[in-house]
Amino acid sequence: MPLKIFPSVVVSATIMSSPKN
Repeated sequence: MPLKIFPSVVVSATIMSSPKN
């Protein structure tokens, strides 16, 4: 997976894991 989209995946996972939207 390209490193350019990797941060986006991490951020998305963090947001989905966090109770705050």
